Amino acid sequence: MSFRIKGGADKMSQFANSNKLFGIGVSLGDVFTLVYPQPWRDNLIRVSVGCEDASDTIGEFEAGLLNL
Repeated sequence: MSFRIKGGADKMSQFANSNKLFGIGVSLGDVFTLVYPQPWRDNLIRVSVGCEDASDTIGEFEAGLLNL
């Protein structure tokens, strides 16, 4: 999945760096959830969802987005 965060590259970086459960990846394809921030693509964040518990993944996204 992919999405953009309003607020520019600063907010995109803030979201990507605030995650404790997800790693930052330069390629997507692992058993763990990876986020791939792409400021050169209008602050797109690509996500490869891994095998973590769904409630953990949702909670991590909620925490990251609510703190922006």
